[in-house]
Amino acid sequence: IDASEPLIGSSLISLNLRGNPLEWVHGKSLSGLVKLKTLTLSQIELRSSHLARFDGMPELRFIHLDQLGENLSSIDGQFCVSSRKLATLSLKLNQLEQVPQFTSCQGLLSLDLSYNKIHGTLAGNFSRLTNLIDLYLGHNQLEHLGESAFIGLERLQVLDLGSNHLKTIHSNAFVPLRASLYELNIANNIQLSQLTSNGLERLISLKSYGNNQLRKLPAEFPAARQLVLTFAYHCCDYYNH
Repeated sequence: IDASEPLIGSSLISLNLRGNPLEWVHGKSLSGLVKLKTLTLSQIELRSSHLARFDGMPELRFIHLDQLGENLSSIDGQFCVSSRKLATLSLKLNQLEQVPQFTSCQGLLSLDLSYNKIHGTLAGNFSRLTNLIDLYLGHNQLEHLGESAFIGLERLQVLDLGSNHLKTIHSNAFVPLRASLYELNIANNIQLSQLTSNGLERLISLKSYGNNQLRKLPAEFPAARQLVLTFAYHCCDYYNH
């Protein structure tokens, strides 16, 4: 789909091109869809390693860009600049190696970056996403959570970090989430040996199974209702809470 042949359909609300043999999608090719709210381009074989922003869709709220082939490793830092109402962005099952710079996506409520190749340390990557509620980072290659990993995410409620390569979590990493986070998944991080409860005072659900090095857990999670843990003896510490 190129810019010389833009799609025409100003009343179209939803467009699903999932599974089509598309190789190129120009950023301006969808600019005529001024009322579009949902766009799905998943499971296409995109040749480019970089995804440009989509212009001319001011009402867009939901974008699904999952499994775009074996090449996609980055997206435009201004991806949301023409879609200020965007609430849900799914980029799972791609080849992203770093968290994109979402400099204009302040309206996002849900972001799915699971099943990519994001690695290294999280440190302030989401500071502009101040309205985010759900963040999915499972099945990546993250190794460390820095002190500023979740700065700016004061409204985050659900955080999935399962099946990464986490080795360390800074003792204050979850502090910015203290007032909002109620569901945390850190399961299957087999090198993780320590977990702090700082910032997890309101946590309702914790998944920590598959962490064989995490032999000792924090003394208590005062609001917890569901704990899915690695070792049976972990449960003993929480029977009286």
